[in-house]
Amino acid sequence: MTSDVSITRFTREDEADAVRMLIEKLPPSEREGAYKGRLARWRWEYYDNPNNPDGEPLIWVARVGGDFGGMVATVPVSLRTPGGLVLGMWGVDFIVDTKMRGLGIGRKLLTAWNSYPGVGFVLGWSPVSFRVATGVGFRVIWGFTNATLVLSRCCFGMRLAKARRPRDLLRLAKVLARGIPGPGESSLAVDIGRDLPDGTDELWGQMAASYSFGVERDRKYLHWRYVSHPTHKYHFIRAGGAGTAAGLAVCRLSDETPPLGIILDLIVDPARQDVLVTLLDATVEFLKSKGACAVSVDLPPTLAPQVVERYPCSLAQPLGMIVRSDDKDAEEAGIFSHGRWYISRSDSDQDY
Repeated sequence: MTSDVSITRFTREDEADAVRMLIEKLPPSEREGAYKGRLARWRWEYYDNPNNPDGEPLIWVARVGGDFGGMVATVPVSLRTPGGLVLGMWGVDFIVDTKMRGLGIGRKLLTAWNSYPGVGFVLGWSPVSFRVATGVGFRVIWGFTNATLVLSRCCFGMRLAKARRPRDLLRLAKVLARGIPGPGESSLAVDIGRDLPDGTDELWGQMAASYSFGVERDRKYLHWRYVSHPTHKYHFIRAGGAGTAAGLAVCRLSDETPPLGIILDLIVDPARQDVLVTLLDATVEFLKSKGACAVSVDLPPTLAPQVVERYPCSLAQPLGMIVRSDDKDAEEAGIFSHGRWYISRSDSDQDY
């Protein structure tokens, strides 16, 4: 029966089937109301992406006897490597129709993706997708950190209880006695706004020199990723002197009550602890002033120890990434080593 499965590159005629499959995860009563917003996000995420290599989305779809059976959708990015910029592809929407599982569709989709030249990666996965991906050549990289900086122990504890997360409640109990720092003194000026600050390209170039691999966060990409997002509202927090940027954070609030603060990026030289502390404190204080009970941030190993040390009342847990690359030079340069990467929450499909 697997011979009936056909894999093709996505065309605009596949759009309605793809979006409907995504909203099928919602309760039936919510699907119709969610369709318009999900469609807007789909078109921003896949059509407007400035890194689409041929101007079209890098999505592969499966059909079984003409019926839509699943897809693997990627977000193309420019990946900074020691050898220069190459095409990178974040895997974000990998889904197979539950009625068609067992036909080998998932493996066929990932094999088609792997045939496209570039580096494939996924930050966060389900057990099923992990099993299929590692079966077609993706390798696991551990060593990244998700840190939740607790600001209101009571409110965050109630949030965990409501979500029925007893393990996290136990972890919270272990750090209840630890202090929450107030903003420290700094000679750096801090600006907060909704517009992408000047000097972003220069700052990214300086910071990226500390890493071998990471998504190229030039001004064009950051404008698409944050300013043009159809539903989320982001704030940019810049630390620096007059007319210069020494560090940049990007953050937002979740839609829940009370909200969770989310730091999407911490673009800062990991050797400049003074800038990191100023930027982190200013961002946390801003989110706290907007009602956040805690702040979540995904961190590379160069930043995680400093952040957790600064905020000892935090819950830290390991974060992994799976990567596929056939580039021997990139492998020798450490593409499968967590210490060579800059990653952040903006790289995860949790925030698309």
